[in-house]
Amino acid sequence: MRKAFFVTECGTPVRVVGLLLVPVVAALPRLQRLVRVGPVVLVMAAIALLLWSAAPEPALAWDVGNSATYIVTYDSNEDGNPESTETWIQTVAGTETVAGIDCYKTTASFSPTPSRTICTGNGCSSTGGATITSSTTWRAVGEARVIKQVSQQKVLGFVNNTDTVQYKYFGYPGYPSAVGQSWSYSATTNMVNPFVSVTYNDRFSVSVTGTETISVGSANVPCFKVEHTLTSSTNPYLPSGKVGTVVFTEWWPQQAGLTLGPVKQVDSYHFVGTETQVMTAHDPALPSPPTVSTGTASSVGTATATLNGTLSDLGSASTVQVYFEYGLDTNYSSGTTPYQAMSGTGPFTARVTGLVPNTTYHFRAVAVGDGTSYGGDVSFTTAPIPVAPAVSTGSASGVGAYGATLNGTLSDLGSASTVQVYFEYGLDTSYSLGTTPYQEMAALGTFAAQLTGLTPGTTYHFRAVAVGDGTAYGDDMVFTTLAPAPPVPPVPEITSIVLVSVGLMILGGLVISQRRRMPTT
Repeated sequence: MRKAFFVTECGTPVRVVGLLLVPVVAALPRLQRLVRVGPVVLVMAAIALLLWSAAPEPALAWDVGNSATYIVTYDSNEDGNPESTETWIQTVAGTETVAGIDCYKTTASFSPTPSRTICTGNGCSSTGGATITSSTTWRAVGEARVIKQVSQQKVLGFVNNTDTVQYKYFGYPGYPSAVGQSWSYSATTNMVNPFVSVTYNDRFSVSVTGTETISVGSANVPCFKVEHTLTSSTNPYLPSGKVGTVVFTEWWPQQAGLTLGPVKQVDSYHFVGTETQVMTAHDPALPSPPTVSTGTASSVGTATATLNGTLSDLGSASTVQVYFEYGLDTNYSSGTTPYQAMSGTGPFTARVTGLVPNTTYHFRAVAVGDGTSYGGDVSFTTAPIPVAPAVSTGSASGVGAYGATLNGTLSDLGSASTVQVYFEYGLDTSYSLGTTPYQEMAALGTFAAQLTGLTPGTTYHFRAVAVGDGTAYGDDMVFTTLAPAPPVPPVPEITSIVLVSVGLMILGGLVISQRRRMPTT
């Protein structure tokens, strides 16, 4: 029978209704005197308060007898050719509280009996065979964390050995929600057999390094890849070279409480070689969560952006709710976008506003159906507040009657990488006669433009203009074209005469022959 024990999606126990009602019922006589209502009303009010205060939707809870089936392979030589393959079934035997943490107690059955090679001498100077006869694990309710583990082996065919391991966690952020999260834990092992009793301590650091979808039966389970690095050890049998390396890798469902344990585990610590466990079945059958991916942000401005995602699979649900989480880091603490219901696959978007200019934001898509799935982390940077360029107007040069050269200086590009500059000009400060051709500038400096076709003796106004991330104007300047040149006097006409040469004479700057004038007839 399923127990009235529920967990939130972050794996924290929130409700054991019967236990929480005990103090309420015990206090009924005093409460009745205070509020003068019947006991039934008080109990109903207490139940309503408890149900109202249960914030998230409860995750899955397990019955005694529920199980997970694994195919387990063992490769002592780590050459890719496993020596043995077994079927392990982890079955819920009950719930217990261990070190103040509510746990599911699971027991393992094997077929065939697992045989392993273990270290039997200090520093693994010698090895021997061992068969695993029993294994009991206590995992935190709604999580994949191991809180306690007891295993028994028969070593060298005749030594009955019992290992009891107690785990203690440090900096645990709650059930993982994003790649990049990390924590650490210690494992204290008490190994007892008829010949020796040894207690040693191992310390591990844990990181969520990626995501992967793993099939369990017909269900596709989005998982976090969780790597355990051995950071220190007092284990006398530990082979050299293990400290500082990843000795466990686990794949935890992204949805807390979805399965009784990791969907997959690779262990290179407990035995010589590597043991790999892969979940192949689950009782009850697992729902198939949706599949979602995060796209790049678009239309990014100084304070707004459009977030994009794609729902590629609804899983086993007929309708899926999608949204985005976003923030300054992968905690996504700035908020979430409104939920959107999707009954088919395809892209979806959401507009976020109120962002800080020139700031990097992280976001990811989320899909909630029969389980919750997360897209990968994507970041974008909002645009900086635009800064207009700076420009000044210089004096005109080369002023003639019909043309002039206009001069300006670009002293600041502002926030743009290139700026367009030109001049406006006219007979007054409306500059209505036109503009000079645009010139593109990528660096500070002077620029000029030639005007032609002007009217002589006329005063003109002009100013420099720069267009980048904003428009800037130089001061008004004036110049006056030159007056027209005076007219050239005509050359006098000389009539036809007959001259008789009598010598030379200079007259009016002309050298002519002196001649006697002869009358003509």
